[in-house]
Amino acid sequence: MNCPELYAIQKSDLKKAAEMLAESFFNDPLYVHLLPDEKLRSKILPGYFNCYLEMCFPFTNMLSESPELGGIITVFDSRDRAPHRSYRLSVAKCVLKVGWLLWRADPSGKAIRSFLAFRECLSSKWERKLEVGESVHIDLLAVSPQFQGRGIAKRLMSSVLERVDGRGISAVLETHNGGNVPLYRRFGFELFEMTAAKGNLKQYCMVR
Repeated sequence: MNCPELYAIQKSDLKKAAEMLAESFFNDPLYVHLLPDEKLRSKILPGYFNCYLEMCFPFTNMLSESPELGGIITVFDSRDRAPHRSYRLSVAKCVLKVGWLLWRADPSGKAIRSFLAFRECLSSKWERKLEVGESVHIDLLAVSPQFQGRGIAKRLMSSVLERVDGRGISAVLETHNGGNVPLYRRFGFELFEMTAAKGNLKQYCMVR
């Protein structure tokens, strides 16, 4: 996905990007449920997001408003996931790395059990119910607390959706924060389904 008005995140940016995402998602309902202890969450999230970014980097469009990384959007294009074997291998490596990260941070195994309990909320299996053909999956959209109020989320999302509309294809996403649903509706997304996990955690699955 070519968005020349945005900054394409480089591999050398991943550590900084992971730190930004850890800060941005610290109070997100998903990660609060996964890691209720704030000290443990603070310890684990930077490494967790670093694993995520390393896994995604070869297969996603990872974009920001500038090299400052005030905001980040990661987009899976169904055309770019053609090498399924290499993608599955990257996911498997990520799972092992995250498992080791969780064990080192919490040898009691509580964090690992929590991730296993909420594993359905860490996947996008709901997409299999859709019949949309070629599509993009907006996997992540975040704005650093220090950069909020500058229209960065709108800029990132609008740029991506302009390309989506130009190709005449669908866009999908999920969020675990009910407060984000009205925001995504303003971009033309509609709620496809809402699923509930234990602890009243909800996953809102949206399609445009």
